[in-house]
Amino acid sequence: MTEVEQLNEVKKGLGISGPYQDATVQRHLNDVKAFCLSAGVKEETLNSDASVGCLIRGVSDSWTQESGMTQFSLMFIQRLIQLIALSHPLETIDG
Repeated sequence: MTEVEQLNEVKKGLGISGPYQDATVQRHLNDVKAFCLSAGVKEETLNSDASVGCLIRGVSDSWTQESGMTQFSLMFIQRLIQLIALSHPLETIDG
């Protein structure tokens, strides 16, 4: 999925139409994607259709909360964990 396609899918999920909010949505989307990558989601997974719901929730969480009070929802965190697992299906942890 291209960056433009992702932006459009996130906007649809948030009920946003037209280009007026594109820069704001893209900024939040970039931040959420960086968070997901840092958490262990592989770029291939992040750029697939499987990640759209997680990205929508993450953008919504980061956009709609007060400054200094922002936190990701439980739903976002649970989807993030699922995307991490999807990114590493055959890896095991030896301990």
